Amino acid sequence: MQMQMQTKKANKQIGVVAGILEQNNQYLLCQRPKGKICENFWEFPGGKIEPNETPLDAICRELSEELKITINRKKTYFWFCKDFVYPHAAVKLHFFRISQWQGEITLENAEHQALSWQSKEFLQPTVSPLLPANFEIIKALALPEIALICENSADKIIAFLENLKNQQNQQFLIIFREKSTKIFGEKIRKLQDFYQQLQRLNLLENIIFSINISNEQDLQLFSQIPQNFSISAHLSSDFFINHQNSLPEIKQKYSLLWLGVSTHTAEDLAKIKEINQRQNQNQTIIDYAFLSPIFPTKTHPEISAEATLGIKNFKNLVKNFATTPIFALGGLSLQKDLENIKTAGGHGIATISGI
Repeated sequence: MQMQMQTKKANKQIGVVAGILEQNNQYLLCQRPKGKICENFWEFPGGKIEPNETPLDAICRELSEELKITINRKKTYFWFCKDFVYPHAAVKLHFFRISQWQGEITLENAEHQALSWQSKEFLQPTVSPLLPANFEIIKALALPEIALICENSADKIIAFLENLKNQQNQQFLIIFREKSTKIFGEKIRKLQDFYQQLQRLNLLENIIFSINISNEQDLQLFSQIPQNFSISAHLSSDFFINHQNSLPEIKQKYSLLWLGVSTHTAEDLAKIKEINQRQNQNQTIIDYAFLSPIFPTKTHPEISAEATLGIKNFKNLVKNFATTPIFALGGLSLQKDLENIKTAGGHGIATISGI
């Protein structure tokens, strides 16, 4: 279906909020009312930020007006921003993830034509047409909140996953990062052994398996994974910066389902926005980022406490520069810190030894 929109010239960027209401591994989509711009299109509920209104205030007000619910502000997490240009307006979308609210979500209470709860497991919704700005958001919802970095710790990660095997819907992003050997053949053997253990123990179902890329030779590791398995990559910060102009070609050449990067500064996060905006607005090149170091770690003792970000700086960087989901990395505990990181705007936690 072709989009039927007004085509007046887009001038000043409009601030907009969108609420991602989540329950039972599902999220809510709403069909826009007839008679409004983009009528019949599906979207996340939300609307314009009014003058002198914060984005958090705006999402609370909009969901009260649209769905007659009161959201729990303490369980409403800023996620990231996205710029998008429609024919009728240029918008800056502030996305919030919401897990608690008061009131029943029903069509009778809604301003919309229809409501639909969608599974996060699928990268495409079952309803259409979808407002174009939301395609990459739905993909991002499928990204696990916990990333496990396999750096000389394959046995530990296997044991950890085995202990959680019976927990439904527990998903992980696993990054294979091997720095202990300079011999490429040895790196290939370790990758194959790790992958085969995951496969033999039926641990691949809820995993996004990604290979860390720190140099050109690492790209050859993709040939060691079975062709019927979705391939993803995570780029070291140096590789990301040095190859930023060729990332679209790398993603296409290796048919990467997910492409993540390691970052440390506001400038790194700004580069992600720049790279993604060079593409068609519906085709994200960089899907997520690690931001580190949050605290000192045993794995990187050379980094002093003064050189770490801390939660406050992490929150400010996410608030001002995040245009993709951001994982916090460095000195964090999965049990103690996940909720604090989400409150600060992080998508989740990445860890080497935190399991």
